[in-house]
Amino acid sequence: MLLAARSYGWIGSALQELAMGIAVTKEGGAVPVPAGTPTEFRAVVEQFNETLSSRNRAEEAERATRERYKSIFDNAVFGLFVATPDGSFIEVNAALVSMLGYDSTPALIEAGPAALYPSPSQFGVLVQEALEFRVIHDSEIE
Repeated sequence: MLLAARSYGWIGSALQELAMGIAVTKEGGAVPVPAGTPTEFRAVVEQFNETLSSRNRAEEAERATRERYKSIFDNAVFGLFVATPDGSFIEVNAALVSMLGYDSTPALIEAGPAALYPSPSQFGVLVQEALEFRVIHDSEIE
């Protein structure tokens, strides 16, 4: 009975220290392995730290990719936009705003595809082609 109580206290103490260490990882560090941690817990912590490190690398790669996309999109010399299938602009670049003579990005976003196409159905044709064939190739629309 005494051995079970001692083991329970030892395991409970290790778990409590690990739980406090996990709270520290919210700032991006690894979970520290307390001295005297049982081998089984040490393996769990090491696996957790590897998973955490892998997640941090993936998040950094995603952040770099987003920044690269944003830079290319924003600095393109030709007009670009991203729109929903129903035609609402999500994003437009400065070149498109300038080409169409709008004062600001929000003004063009509010205007929507009607600012680009004399007939709203023309935008619908492009959307339908993109959804059906997953690509728009050699399409010419006024």
